[in-house]
Amino acid sequence: MVMTTPAIPSDVEAGCEEVRQALNRLEHKAADVKSEALVKAQADSFAAWATRGAVLYELGKLSEAQTAYHRALKLAEKFFGDHLPTRLRWTDSVERYVLRAIHGNGLVAYRLADAPQAQKFFEEEVRLNPADEQGAKYLLADIKAGRTWNALGKADAG
Repeated sequence: MVMTTPAIPSDVEAGCEEVRQALNRLEHKAADVKSEALVKAQADSFAAWATRGAVLYELGKLSEAQTAYHRALKLAEKFFGDHLPTRLRWTDSVERYVLRAIHGNGLVAYRLADAPQAQKFFEEEVRLNPADEQGAKYLLADIKAGRTWNALGKADAG
């Protein structure tokens, strides 16, 4: 019998889930500490980096979040053979992390007032995942209507 390594090892998945739960409970310091430890232990995991990006985004550390999300995408491309699949499913636990990284990159760009870059990320997200479980199409509509992040009643970029 051939043993295969799972795309996302169970300890990484568990760590990512712990971080998401901490964010849901608004325990930002705990999420920060846990996600930092996760990427130190699993530096080649796109799931860990996508999760780290989410924490940094929530902390308002947009430049660092952008770096983490970009790293997650580069690692995901490497995982999938140097390019992402033509379709990604939210229902797939591996592909969901890629969608989170794309969406996160779009959110960071939008929040930093780079609407053209945000639009590219959100369009890619919808192209790869037409079901759009994260609501990129609504953000695209706002961008195309010329609404800025701040015009949406969102917090300032810094």
